[in-house]
Amino acid sequence: MNPPCATPPRPLEPLPAARFPRAALAVLALAFLPASAPAIITVSQPFAGVRYTHRTQRLPRPLSIHLLEIDLTHPQIRCLISPGNGATRGENTPRTVRQFVTTSRAQIGINASFFLSSAEGANYDNRGLVASAGEIYSPFDGDNRPWPVLNISADNFVQIVSQAVQPSTTTAVLPAIPLYNAVSGSERTVTNGRNTAGAVGYGEPQLLHPRTVAGVTPDRRLVLLLVDGRQRGVSEGMYGRELAELLIQYGVVDAVNLDGGGSTTLVFADPTPRVLNGASDGTERAVGASLGIFAAPATTPRDTLIYADFYAGDRAGFAAGPAASAGTQGVLDTSTHAAEQSLAAVARGWFQRLTLRDDPAIVAGWSARHAWNSEPENPARPTRGFIGFYARTTSPGTQAAIAVNPADATVRGIRRALIADGAWHLYEWNLERADDWETGPVSLARITGPAFTLDSIQFFGPDADAVIDLDLVAHNALGPLAPELLPANDGRFANLSVRTVLTAAAPALHLGISVAAPDAPLPLLVRAAGPALGTFGVTGTVADPRLRITDTHATLIAGNDNWAGAPPLTAAADRVGAFPLGPATSLDAAILTTVPAGNFFAEIAGAGTGIAVAEAYDASENAAVSTSRLVNLSTRSRTAPGDATLVAGFVVTSGTQRVLVRAIGPGLAGFGVAETLPDPQLAVYAGATLHALNDDWGGGPVLTDTFARVGAFELDPSSRDAAMVLTLVPGAYSVHVRGANDTSGTVLLELYGVR
Repeated sequence: MNPPCATPPRPLEPLPAARFPRAALAVLALAFLPASAPAIITVSQPFAGVRYTHRTQRLPRPLSIHLLEIDLTHPQIRCLISPGNGATRGENTPRTVRQFVTTSRAQIGINASFFLSSAEGANYDNRGLVASAGEIYSPFDGDNRPWPVLNISADNFVQIVSQAVQPSTTTAVLPAIPLYNAVSGSERTVTNGRNTAGAVGYGEPQLLHPRTVAGVTPDRRLVLLLVDGRQRGVSEGMYGRELAELLIQYGVVDAVNLDGGGSTTLVFADPTPRVLNGASDGTERAVGASLGIFAAPATTPRDTLIYADFYAGDRAGFAAGPAASAGTQGVLDTSTHAAEQSLAAVARGWFQRLTLRDDPAIVAGWSARHAWNSEPENPARPTRGFIGFYARTTSPGTQAAIAVNPADATVRGIRRALIADGAWHLYEWNLERADDWETGPVSLARITGPAFTLDSIQFFGPDADAVIDLDLVAHNALGPLAPELLPANDGRFANLSVRTVLTAAAPALHLGISVAAPDAPLPLLVRAAGPALGTFGVTGTVADPRLRITDTHATLIAGNDNWAGAPPLTAAADRVGAFPLGPATSLDAAILTTVPAGNFFAEIAGAGTGIAVAEAYDASENAAVSTSRLVNLSTRSRTAPGDATLVAGFVVTSGTQRVLVRAIGPGLAGFGVAETLPDPQLAVYAGATLHALNDDWGGGPVLTDTFARVGAFELDPSSRDAAMVLTLVPGAYSVHVRGANDTSGTVLLELYGVR
C-alpha cells in the first residue's frame, strides 16, 4: 500500500525538464555523464523456479555480471553434470557448453571443471573430482590440494566437501558422503557465510579474470554467478574476494570457485541454445565438465529493470546529485549524495544517502531534482506496471515523487509523504493509473505513448535540512515492485509446539514467548499435552502435566493443572486449528489469556516423567489483520539421540516470513548453564521434506547483522552453535536439534520473525 500524501506548506516547484529545449537537455546530460556506463540491473524469470539477474556496472570497474538463483525445491528443477566418455584418462571429449545443452536437452548450462589437455585436439583431463548421475568418472588429483567439491544430490540437496589428504602423502581419500552430480573447484570462496576467497594461488583469485562460481543459500537456492572479463571498457573481471562479497549479499553461505577465464560460459535454451555472456577469447571455448539445469517454461514471467542499487558505491545515473540539477531550488551547493555501505541497506549492502541542506535565504521550503543523467543507459521501458524506489528518513515533512519522460515531455507522479520513522518504505507509482500522476502546468495529465525513460526522483521539504536514504530504484512492467525486489515478509507465526521428554534430571520445559502488540493485547492460547497424545499412538507420556505463565519478573500471570473442558478453551483451540485435548476429564493443561507487548515464560512440569508437548498459539480472532503478533519463540531443553531428540514445530500464515533459527549449546556457557550440547545441528523440515540444514553458524556478517536486528544475544564466530536465516512461505515446519556424533546436552532453540 502506498503511504498517504501529506499536505505540508507547498515548496517551490523544480523546473521541469520539459521546459528546456531538447538540445539544451542533451548538453546538460552530457555534462554529468560518467566516463563509463552506469549500473543497470534487469531481472527476469526465463524458466520456472529460475530467477536471472543481469547487472552491468561501472564501479569499481566496468563489469557485466550474470546471476542465476535456482529454487532447488521446485518440483521441475533437475541438475546434471555432463557425463564422461568412459576413458580412464582424458575423461571428457572437448565440447562447448552449448553443445552439451543441445545434446542433453537442458535449459541452462554453465562451464564447471578445471581441466588439462595433453595435446591439440586431445581429450580433457579434469582437475579434481567429477561425478555425473552417481558415476564418479574423474578421481581427486591427489596433489595435496583440497579441490572442494560442489555436490548436488539426486533430490537436489547441495553440499560442499573437500577431499581428505593423508598426512605426509599425496593419497586422496573420497569424502564420506554420497556423490551424485559433483565437480571440483579451486577453493571455497564462501564458508558458513564468511568470505574465504583468495587463500590459494591456483585459480588466481588475486587477479582480475572472468569468473564462474556456484553457491548455495540456507533456503536451498543454487546461486550461479558468472562474470565477463578481459574486455576493456566493457567487463574487466573480478577478484575472488569481490565475488565472495557479492555472493554473500545474495544470501549465499557456501560457495566454490569453478573454472573461469576463457571457459566462463552461460547458455540458455529458450528454446534454441544461445550464449548469454561475452566470451573473453572472442569465441566460445570447448570445456571439460559442464553443469546443466533442467527446468520447465516460466509460468510467471518477470520484466524488471533496476536502475540503481548502489552496489560497491556505484551511484549509477544518480552520480551528479540534486545540487547539480537546474531543477533544484532552495538547497545549498554543500548538499551531498554519497553511496553508503551498510548491512542495514534494503538489499546488496549499499544505498545512497542524500544530505539536503536548506538554503536559509529562500523561504517556503525547498525542492530537489535528483536527475538520472545517463542517456546511453536509460533504456526505453513499456508504459505499464509500477515504477518507484525504497527510501527512509527521520526528517519530518519531506515528500517524494518520481518523474518520467514519455514522448517529448515530463510527467511527474503525485507526491508521496515520506514516513519519518527511520525505516525503509517502498514508494511506487502505477504507470497505468491516471490518479498517480500530477496534472497542471508542470506535468501532463497522464502518461501517453508506448514507452518512457526515467527523468528524475524529486524530493520536497520544509525550511529545514533533511537526510534521505535511497535504494533499489526500479520498474516492473508486469506489476507492483515489492514481489520482484524483496520477499514480501508479511507473514506471521501462528504457533510454536515443542516435544520433549521430562525426566528426573530435567523435570520441566521452559517456553519463551515474545509479543509485539502496538494496538491491542494479544490473545494467547498455551497448552501442555500429555494424556491427549495417546490418541496419536504416543506412549510413555507425562500422566498429569501442569502449566504456569509468568512475566520476566517471575510474576504469575496464569496457571492451570487440569483444563476441565472449559468452553472458551475448546472454542479457541478450534479457531486456531489445535488438536482436541479429549474429554473434559483429561489431565492435560491449557490457558487462554491476553498479554501486552513483552516477554513471557511458560513452564511445563508434571507428576512423574515422560513425553510432553507444549504449545503456544496466536489466538487472535482475525489474525490476518491484527497488528499484534508472536515475534520470538524459544525453548531450553535437553536433547539426546532417539526419542529424546528436541523437536519443535511452528506454522507460518498470512504471507512470506523471514525466520532466524538458532540452536545454541556452547553459547549458553557464558550464562552459567551446565552440561550444554557441545555441537548442535539444525534441520528444518517443510512437512516431511528436509528444507535446510546447518552445523556451525560460522560468524558470517549476514547472520551477525540479523542477530542485532532482532535483539538476539551475540555468539562467538568460532563457536559450534548453529544458526540460519530462512525465507518461508505459509505452511507447517518442524525443527530437529541433534548433537553431532549422537551427543546429549542442554540446548536453547530460538525462532525469530525478521522484519
